[in-house]
Amino acid sequence: MTNNKNQVSFEKQKWDTYFENALNGAGQEHEKTLWWKISDDDSILIVKKYIQETGDLKVLEAGCGSGGTTFFLAKFFKNISITLCDISDKALIFAKSIEPSFLKGKVEYINAEISTLPFNSEKFNLTWNVGIIEHYSIDLILKMVNEMLRVTMLDGYVIVAIPNKNSIATLKAWLLGSKFGKKFLTWIPGYRFDSEILYGNKYLQNLLTEKLNKKTQLEFAGNMLWVGAPTFLVKITNFLFPRSPLSFLSFFIIKK
Repeated sequence: MTNNKNQVSFEKQKWDTYFENALNGAGQEHEKTLWWKISDDDSILIVKKYIQETGDLKVLEAGCGSGGTTFFLAKFFKNISITLCDISDKALIFAKSIEPSFLKGKVEYINAEISTLPFNSEKFNLTWNVGIIEHYSIDLILKMVNEMLRVTMLDGYVIVAIPNKNSIATLKAWLLGSKFGKKFLTWIPGYRFDSEILYGNKYLQNLLTEKLNKKTQLEFAGNMLWVGAPTFLVKITNFLFPRSPLSFLSFFIIKK
């Protein structure tokens, strides 16, 4: 239990600092490149594959960060209500600062941990996050996903995504954040892993299926190259290898 609390405390401090910088105009939250657009577009395609675009949609992003992908998702669903939840109050402040005008009054912001969500059971059609669970141990991941399932309606979906262990972007970030990278590769720009764990796709898929007793689907999203790759290379690789096992993100989809 203490170790879990330490993990959460570390992540809260880290993301408070990250989004404090973002509020001051720094960091990748302000990048508008084709590479990031492909990640967002592919993520929405995956959600739309499983979630019907008709009827009311209640969405919880549990570990929302900027909330940007959920804001983008809202463009494709007319009757949508959104709850953004994060342990970082700075993340929630940043999310509020970029909330689209067409969503005014439709977004609720909640400061809470994913493992103890302050919601009634079966409240949301879709409960999801991107780039969250890879920061935590398996024990805490299972607690988080079980809690996400609890607040999801029957026949609704829980979707979690992590950096794909087989993608160039993920391997670069891992290398830069390694002891070797910190010592010899400080001159190379880019994101550096610190608390992230390189979980294998099949390992995590099989683990979630077994421990949750629910079939877990695996999908891929994003470009296969590194963040900041030349646009012409991003275009070529995205045309040749769209949503491939080498793409940036691995999505795990669980139907309740």
